[in-house]
Amino acid sequence: MFRPAYIFACVCFIMAGVGAWYAADQSVKYFEHQTEAEISTALNAAGFDWARVRPDGLRVALTGLAPTEVERFRALEVITKLVDPDRVENLALVIPPKDIAPPRFTLEVLRSEDRISLIGLVPKALGRDQILRRIEAITEDMTVTDMLETADHGFDTQWLAALDYGLENIKRLPRSKISITADQITVTAVTESVEQQQSVKSRLALTKPDNVDLYLDISAPRPVIAPFRFRLALNSDGAELLSCSSDTEQTRQRILSAVASLGVHGKLRCEIGLGVPTTDWAEAIEKSLDALQELGGGNVAFSDADITLIASDTATSDRFETVIGRLESDLPELFTLNAILPPKLSDNSESSVIRPSELIAELSLAGKVRVTGRIDNTVSRTSVMSVASAMFGSENVEIDTLTDPDLPGEWPVRALAAIKALQVLEEGTVVVQPEKILISGRSLDEEASSEIDRILATDLGGRGNYEINVVYDESLLPAPEHKADQACEDAIMRIMTSNQIAFDPGSVILTKESERTLSIISEEFRDCPDARFEIQGHTDSQGPDDLNLEISQSRAETVLSGLLNRRVLIDRMLAKGYGPELPIADNETEEGRAANRRIVFVLQSNVEAANSKVREAIARAEAEAVAAAEAAEQEAAESASEEGTDGSN
Repeated sequence: MFRPAYIFACVCFIMAGVGAWYAADQSVKYFEHQTEAEISTALNAAGFDWARVRPDGLRVALTGLAPTEVERFRALEVITKLVDPDRVENLALVIPPKDIAPPRFTLEVLRSEDRISLIGLVPKALGRDQILRRIEAITEDMTVTDMLETADHGFDTQWLAALDYGLENIKRLPRSKISITADQITVTAVTESVEQQQSVKSRLALTKPDNVDLYLDISAPRPVIAPFRFRLALNSDGAELLSCSSDTEQTRQRILSAVASLGVHGKLRCEIGLGVPTTDWAEAIEKSLDALQELGGGNVAFSDADITLIASDTATSDRFETVIGRLESDLPELFTLNAILPPKLSDNSESSVIRPSELIAELSLAGKVRVTGRIDNTVSRTSVMSVASAMFGSENVEIDTLTDPDLPGEWPVRALAAIKALQVLEEGTVVVQPEKILISGRSLDEEASSEIDRILATDLGGRGNYEINVVYDESLLPAPEHKADQACEDAIMRIMTSNQIAFDPGSVILTKESERTLSIISEEFRDCPDARFEIQGHTDSQGPDDLNLEISQSRAETVLSGLLNRRVLIDRMLAKGYGPELPIADNETEEGRAANRRIVFVLQSNVEAANSKVREAIARAEAEAVAAAEAAEQEAAESASEEGTDGSN
C-alpha cells in the first residue's frame, strides 16, 4: 500500500516534469519563430523572395528554387551573417539553365586612303583567314589591321550573303565604314560628287541581299562658293530673294526665316557650300534685312564680307542716317558696309508713255563698243557718246541710233547706266528696255555682278528692274608666272620655321595662331597651283601607336580642309598621318615631344628622300646613344679595375 504522501509526491514530480517539458518546448518554438522571422526579413530585404527558411531547433534549412547557383550562394551568405554556418543546411534547388543563346556575329570594316581595319566576331568555321585573303586582294599596298575574334558556332546562309555584300562594296568605296550582321548592314561613305553619291546609293540599294535591312549614310563634298553671295530686293509687294549662299543647313534656315518674315514672292532657295567668309554670315544678313525694312525697302547685296545697301527713294535723309549708323555699329567684325541713299527721280518719269523699244550696247574682246537702237533725242545721244568715249576711247566707240521722242523720261539715265555697267565686262551686251535692263557677258572681276548691281542701283535710284547674267571667266586671264615647285616648298618651310601649325591638346582643332599661319601658307600655295604636296601629320610617342596614327591622319586632313576653305586648289594634295614613326627630337622630354607634334609640307616627289633623312637621323642618334652607353660601361669597368689594382698594392 502506498502512502498518500508518497502518491502525492509522485504526482507532483510528474506534473513538474510535464511542465518543464512544455516550457522547454515553448521556448524552442519561440526561438525558431524568432529565427525564421529575422532571417526571412533579411532575405526579403536583399531581394531573395524565392528563398524559404525552415528552422529545426538550433539548425536552419534554406529551401526554395533559386534562379541561378550564384543567387543560391548569395542567399546562404545572408543567412550565415545571422546564424553560425555550421547550423545552416542548404536544401535550395537551382532552376536548370536555359540553352545558351547563339553568338551574334558582327563585322565592321573601316577603310581610309591607305588602311583597312577589321573589328568583330565571326564564325570559326568560316575562317578569319578567308576574310583576310579577300581584304588583301583588294588592298594591295594598304595596311590591314586585324582585330577579329572567332566563335565556334554555326551560321546560316543569310550571314554569308551579308558578308559577301559588305566585302564586295568595301572594294568600291575608298573612304567608308561598313557594319555587317546577318539581318542588318550599315554603310557610311564619302563620295567625290553629288552625282557619284546618287549612283552609289542606287547601286547599294539594288544589290542588297534579301531579308537584310540596309541603312545608308552616303555624303558628298559641298561645292566651293566663291564669292559667297546674298541679294534681296524689298518693295511694297514684299521681298524677292535674288541670290543666297550659306555654309550649313542651320545657317540656311536662319537666313530663309529672316527673308520669309518680310513677306516673300517667288521661291526661297539658298545654296549650301564651302567658303563662308565668317561664321557671323547669317547674323549680318539678319541685321541688314532689319535695316532695309526700317528704311521702307530697297536692295541689299553681299559679296563675301562686302555689303552694298541701297535704300528706297522714299527714305528721308534723317531716317537713313539713323538706321545706317545703327547697322554699322551692330554688324559683326570683318563686314564693310556701303550704304546709298539714291536721288529722287522726277514724278514725270512715272507718267511717261512706254513703248516697246531697245537700246543695245555691245563690247567685244578687242575693246570695241557699238551702240544701236533708239535714243530719245540728240542731246542724250551726245551724252552717251561722250561717256562711252571717256571709258573706252573715242576710236573704239561707234553709235548708230534712231531718235524716238516717245521713249520714257528716264531713258537717258538708263542709257548712261548701261554704258557704265559695260565697263565692268571684258565682253558682253547691255540691252535697255522700257521695263528692264538686261546685262550679260564675261568678266575677269569675280565681283563683277555686285559692281554692276551697285552701278545700276545708284544711277537708277533703286527703282530699276534689271537682270544680270555675268560669269567670271579666268580663261581670259594671261597665263600667270608661277613659282617653281621647289621654291614653293622652300618658302613654306621658311614660314613654318617661326610659325608652327599647332592644335588644341588632344584634339584636331587648330589654335587661333595656327589659323593665321595657315592663311599665310595659303597665299604661297596660290603661286604653286601645279605643285603636288603631301601634308604630313606627326605625333609624339605618348599613347598607343594606333591612336596616334589616327590623330595624325585627322590633323593632316584638318589642315587640308583649312586650305580648301581658303580657296586653295587641293586636288593635287595628299594628307597623310605618320603617328610617332618619324620623331625629330627626344620623346623623353617635354620640349622634344612638342617638337615631334608637327605638320610638315613636303613635295610628293621629295617625300621618300625627306623621310629617309629623318630615319637616318634617328639611326645615328640611336647609334650614338649605344656608343655612349658602351663607352660609359667600359670606363666604369676600367675604373673598377684600377681600384682593384690599387687595393692589392
